Amino acid sequence: MAYDTTLEIRIDEVISSWDIPALKKKMFGGLAYMVQGNMAFGVHGDELIVRAQPEKTAFYMKQPEAHEFTMGRGHMNNIFMAGGDMLEEPMLSELLQTGRDYALSLPPK
Repeated sequence: MAYDTTLEIRIDEVISSWDIPALKKKMFGGLAYMVQGNMAFGVHGDELIVRAQPEKTAFYMKQPEAHEFTMGRGHMNNIFMAGGDMLEEPMLSELLQTGRDYALSLPPK
């Protein structure tokens, strides 16, 4: 599946000022951004994949433009998809920071 390169460019603009790099890696048929070796967020189709703490995941999943991220027949814990208006500023920056914070909470790989 192709991913939205316009969303990739917008993400790159937001994270360009971060002091810790987010490295890109092809994953899930899309693009993942790795922070200290852990996936933080990514692009799948025209949506944003976000890894987050359980309480943050539950909060964002209440939004109408968010849904579970599934692979095959199962869902993945602490990962959700965001689309539509959730990809506009300032929400996009907030979601990227949420993913970054989660990745930083994990041991570096």
